[in-house]
Amino acid sequence: MAQTKKVESELAKREAYFKAVLHQSSECMLLTNLKGEILDCNHETCRLLMYDAPKLLTLNIQDIDPEQTPSLLQDWAKSAQGDPKIFEAEYHRSNGEHFPVEVCANIIYLDEEARFLASFRDITQRKKDQEQVKFLAYYDALTNLPNRRFLNQHLDKVISEARSTGQVGGLVFIDLDRFKNVNDSMGHHVGDALLIEAARRIVSCLSESDIAVRIGGDEFVLLLPVLANDHDEAQHRATILAEVLLLQLSKVFRLEQTDIFISASIGISLFPFGDACDSQILRQADTAMYEAKKKGRNGFRFYRQEMLQQITDLAILEKALHGAIHNEEFYLVYQPQVNKLGELIGYEALLRWYHPELGFVSPARFIPVAEEIGLIYEIGRWVLENACRQLKVWQDMGLPSSFEGVAVNISPYQFAQEDFVSTVVAVIETTQVDPSLLDLEITEGMLVENIASVAEKMWRLKEYGIRFSVDDFGTGYSSLRYLQHFPLNQLKIDQTFIRDLSTDPNSHVIVNTIVSMAEHMNLSVLAEGVESLVEKQILERIDCTRYQGYYFSKPVKVDLATLYLKDNEVFPLECQDA
Repeated sequence: MAQTKKVESELAKREAYFKAVLHQSSECMLLTNLKGEILDCNHETCRLLMYDAPKLLTLNIQDIDPEQTPSLLQDWAKSAQGDPKIFEAEYHRSNGEHFPVEVCANIIYLDEEARFLASFRDITQRKKDQEQVKFLAYYDALTNLPNRRFLNQHLDKVISEARSTGQVGGLVFIDLDRFKNVNDSMGHHVGDALLIEAARRIVSCLSESDIAVRIGGDEFVLLLPVLANDHDEAQHRATILAEVLLLQLSKVFRLEQTDIFISASIGISLFPFGDACDSQILRQADTAMYEAKKKGRNGFRFYRQEMLQQITDLAILEKALHGAIHNEEFYLVYQPQVNKLGELIGYEALLRWYHPELGFVSPARFIPVAEEIGLIYEIGRWVLENACRQLKVWQDMGLPSSFEGVAVNISPYQFAQEDFVSTVVAVIETTQVDPSLLDLEITEGMLVENIASVAEKMWRLKEYGIRFSVDDFGTGYSSLRYLQHFPLNQLKIDQTFIRDLSTDPNSHVIVNTIVSMAEHMNLSVLAEGVESLVEKQILERIDCTRYQGYYFSKPVKVDLATLYLKDNEVFPLECQDA
């Protein structure tokens, strides 16, 4: 009897202790039996669940946590080894709201019966923080579209599913044309607004199963899990989508009371494509997009196998270009410019590249690549420096009275550099060449972009005595109104007009008009690409008396160009190829 009373006393003390802990705790705490009936709770529990205590003590744990059943409690009690169980759940308030909680539960024994003691806390904010972290990790903060990491995690799975089902999906790579111009001219806030609107338009073109992703900058990728059951139908549907996208993105963007027009270049890769994995499919779509951009923008291209070889060749070319100057693979050749008497009046310095493995690489092939990867600035300076050094050698040697100097082509990218003027002046001062012997050839397109800046640079260089020619005149956008802003010395008529002089009346009219216009503006005119005596005679009849072309001489290496100057040659004459 005494022993029983002692046990009862100990149990009473133990129960009193747990109740004291429960009611004094700053955390929410619940005590239930294994049937789920709530036996006790503290004030924090009532506050968080929005119940008064009497009401809460009439409920079952399932009223608060529908997932927690008495059978689960009983099973856990049988297997519990004394360690607490920590898990997340959703608890329900009296008003029906539910919210996430983290529960730390124990099985305890009171009156020799198992009890379920749970402490819990609201983790709503933690969940929000986790969702925000997840959003920032997998979504673009500007457009709210999924990002590249999201794409990487889903693309391989989608491709695998397409292989297993036999269906055809697609990846669409979109690059906004001329977006950089918007950013540079109107500011990044306008550029951001344009991207948001562009994203909205792109999404509006998609079906529910399609996913639009912004992978960075002005580039978007569309993941189309299922286009069709066969390749031809998939290509047809992708074509329709591309046309709709081009139409939507070419519509006016009204931003800050300004109408902005852009377009897009789109590349499409259908999958599964052989054994290609996710990164390869993405690269294929990217490759096709660049093909669309090269073809004039505002269009789309499907990936073809031969494009991969083009990309491989381009990568080889880029790598080789990076070492061309250091390895002394570049050199200059000089094409004579003559007057109607055949007297040498100048040279045009032309860049050539011989690579030990690639052989001779055409400027038409490597110059656009150099411009795209940013090497044109270094290459352009190399050309200018070496042409001026050679010109100084000829200057010191003594020049024929008819010789006016050497022309050097200037890339629009070079000219756009803020330090272009100081770079040219530095080259002149370093080489000590007479600046009046230097003729910088620029393109027509440069004259209509940022007229004030271009004119200012030209006038500053003009003060040093440097001359300017407009290369390939007649193929661009110039007019009398534009030309009047610039200190020009000469117009070089594009060879396409010269080639058709004897057969195309329109070419004859155009050349005649250019010559007449130049005469009224006190400008010289030089015809490029003169390849026959007939062409020279026609040009003479319309008072064009300055020429350059294969009829007189092909471009020659420096030793032969030096010999022509020494001998004061009269052209045309037989000469070797460069």
